[in-house]
Amino acid sequence: MSVCRYLGRIWKLHPVHPENAAYLDTSLELLDGAVKKTCEIKEALRRLEARMPADGLFLESMASMSVADLCWQAALEKMSATEELAWAEMPAVGTWWLTRRGAWS
Repeated sequence: MSVCRYLGRIWKLHPVHPENAAYLDTSLELLDGAVKKTCEIKEALRRLEARMPADGLFLESMASMSVADLCWQAALEKMSATEELAWAEMPAVGTWWLTRRGAWS
C-alpha cells in the first residue's frame, strides 16, 4: 500500500493534511488486510461502512476521488466476479460501489 500512497501523492489523490491522510491510510490498511487475507473482505467492508459518510460519494468524506477510492474500486471489481457481497448489510458502501461499478469498462 505504500506504493499506492506514493502514487496518490504524485497524482494529487492523497491528502496533504495529516489528519485527512491518516483517515485515508486507514481505509487503505483495511484493504491491505483484506487482500493479504489477514482480515475477511466482509469484515473489512463492515469497518469501511462504519467510516462512510452519509452521502456515500467518496471514501473518508473526501471532497473528491482519492487513491483509496481507486484502490477499493479495483479490488471490488476483481472480487465482485468471485464473491457474493451483501450490500444490504452495508448500504453506504453499497451506494458508493454502485456509483463506481463498471466505471472503467
